[in-house]
Amino acid sequence: MKKKIIVLVAVLLIMLTAFVSCGSNSGSNPDDESDESEYIFELIPEAVMYAEILNAYQDFLYNDENKDNQIMSVDITVNNLYERIAKELNIDKDQRNYELWVSCTEMRDGNLGYAIHDINNDGIDELIILSEGDFNIHAIYSLDKDVPILIGGYWSRYRCVIDEKGTLFIHASGGAGDWYSASYRILQGSKELQLIEMYGHETYDDQTGKSFLSGQYYRIKNDNKSIIEEEEFMVAIEHFPDVNSSAPTKKAGLHFISFLAKD
Repeated sequence: MKKKIIVLVAVLLIMLTAFVSCGSNSGSNPDDESDESEYIFELIPEAVMYAEILNAYQDFLYNDENKDNQIMSVDITVNNLYERIAKELNIDKDQRNYELWVSCTEMRDGNLGYAIHDINNDGIDELIILSEGDFNIHAIYSLDKDVPILIGGYWSRYRCVIDEKGTLFIHASGGAGDWYSASYRILQGSKELQLIEMYGHETYDDQTGKSFLSGQYYRIKNDNKSIIEEEEFMVAIEHFPDVNSSAPTKKAGLHFISFLAKD
């Protein structure tokens, strides 16, 4: 009888050991978990202050519902992206930031990433969200007392490039007859955008409420708006870079870091 008990106990111990061994090898080794490693991007030391914003973009881009290089529709995933970034920027829920919201709706899956660059040479690195191939800029963030702030959000009808001097060139289109090209600098300290000059065409003046059937060309410089002739407009606009080209931003010296992990 004792012999049978000893044999039974031995069998139970063997079974228990086998069970524990199987449980310990069922995926607990981090080296075996490769299904998510593809989406772990490189977080360089200079980007640590923007970590939460970067995580929000990556989570949105590589959500299972957002695949196949499609433009994201305005759905719950876009809301989640906007709300996560807005929370990090301390933007009130009831005061939606239009620039940030629209830029979120046009985010694309694929070769998207970020760059860290001190645009205005004030010792504080800005965060730039952009695409790799065309260097299309989607958003620019900076820091105010170590708290992230939004410099601007950009999309297909509100494009931005940065030149070697740190000047931001923006082309905005409000329709066939209303558009402008403008240059800005980021003020040191306050982090506000200061208009350098703007050239545009309008069929409606927001300030006066007047409409112009044939439209008119204008210039804004030193806070003064003046009506100009088409010839002057065409000469001035030649000095603005092409916002649809990757060349200006690439020359600014930005180092692109993909949201996809590199081997």
